[in-house]
Amino acid sequence: MPSLLVVFLLECCFFGWFGDGVSVEVSLTEPIAVTSPSFVGVNIDAASLYQGTRLDVADVRFRDFACKFGEVRDSPMTLRIGGSAADDLSTFLNSTRHGHIFLTRDYWDDIIDFVDACGFNLAWDLNMRIGRSTNSSDPWDPQDTLRLLDHVREKHQSVWALQLGNEPGHYQTRNGGLPTAKQHGADFVALDKILSKYYPPGSNLETKRPRMQGPDVCFGAGTQTQPCADMSYFRDVLSVLGPSMLTDITGHAYGLRGPKKGRVEPSQCTIEAFLNPELFQAQVIAPVSKWKAAMKELAPASNFILSETASAADGGCPNLSNRFVSGFYYMEILGALGDMGVFQVYRQNLVGYGGINFGSSYALLDPPGWFAGGDQLVPNPDYFTALLYRKLVGTARLKVDVPSDQYIHAACAVGGGVVLTYINPSPDALEVNITFTAGDMPSPCTNYGSETAGMVVEKYILTAPQGNLTSDQVELNGKVLSMSSALEPSNSFHETVVNVPPFSYGFLVSKASAK
Repeated sequence: MPSLLVVFLLECCFFGWFGDGVSVEVSLTEPIAVTSPSFVGVNIDAASLYQGTRLDVADVRFRDFACKFGEVRDSPMTLRIGGSAADDLSTFLNSTRHGHIFLTRDYWDDIIDFVDACGFNLAWDLNMRIGRSTNSSDPWDPQDTLRLLDHVREKHQSVWALQLGNEPGHYQTRNGGLPTAKQHGADFVALDKILSKYYPPGSNLETKRPRMQGPDVCFGAGTQTQPCADMSYFRDVLSVLGPSMLTDITGHAYGLRGPKKGRVEPSQCTIEAFLNPELFQAQVIAPVSKWKAAMKELAPASNFILSETASAADGGCPNLSNRFVSGFYYMEILGALGDMGVFQVYRQNLVGYGGINFGSSYALLDPPGWFAGGDQLVPNPDYFTALLYRKLVGTARLKVDVPSDQYIHAACAVGGGVVLTYINPSPDALEVNITFTAGDMPSPCTNYGSETAGMVVEKYILTAPQGNLTSDQVELNGKVLSMSSALEPSNSFHETVVNVPPFSYGFLVSKASAK
């Protein structure tokens, strides 16, 4: 028999359910998965580093927005700077044979200053194409990496992680199948040896050694029409590297097809698609499951990181990916991936460009393609969702027994209690009976409430102003959020019914009430 039974009713709404309601049971025994304290990460695409439209990382307003992520939680947030343009990067050498982005030492120092000021962990994507400009079968030339590491050592700087190449399947399909997966694996082996020289094992420098992440694949067939790497490529890379060379295995997946020119399939840039969790889950959960299954066999000691994701690929869907409706994808995929034990999830992207030559409709900050002039910057709804997720959701994920077409996840809350995350992509209301149960084992969560001890439910309900799902604003508990808004809940003391409006998503935190 459970030693604890806490029941409260959530008047909720989920499509396909009518009548008496739905029962949802949350187990407070051992967690089903444990994520990183820095589960929510964010990207800046390397396309924002091109001369002429180079991101102004010293802009005061931009820093205010970015540094807010460090203010809501003690654990550092990961900032990845990478993407396809990372393979067009020339580090401290103005050479178009290496790439068309000339990264100067001064600008690198500006990036480090920005990272340090906001308390980010920097994951930096190295150019895997150097040495292959004339022959893709040639080995990787690490000279840019050596220049970077020399500078980092001289300046006593820190880099949390290094990646090598971005979505290599695209490069491979354009170059006659080269470099192969085994060649890419050999690149990582070479990088590992270089890092061991700069950060010798057993020395006081070893703790500062950047972790290695890769191979940053997306999921496809390795063909001209589906150029993302197939599973054979993924497995071959891991086979070369062994069970633990990469600290983090990384992949990319997006919820929907974006508006890419020339694609045979139509884009999925419709409100209906953005409100269909089954559709976007199939394009993210399925490849992540396959990658994790291969890792269990070939790299069991490594973490899995989804190092790029957003509601739609190819820069996102204009006026959808940067609007309220995008939050249904973002909230649900963070919950589902956390339950799978994914270590971290990096949102593509914070600001700027989402790829070479196009602005980003899925950025957390508008306008698309912003690079300077902070007075233009405004936060999109998902910016506040990311802040709240970091603020509220802890590392221990809890089992939830729920009908398959319900979208509720649970975790221990930051600072104590239990947090439920939900999406409601429907106009219909429903009473949902949620039961918390705990057995004889100690709960992984602290300070959760009960009927006997008393509890308070903190509500963070996100809705669209005037019900406009394509609004570029978001309301928290009925008030439009801005940069100056306090992310505070609406509290319900000893309440057994919580009203959750249609077309909403949010967080419900159950805590013991003060006596």
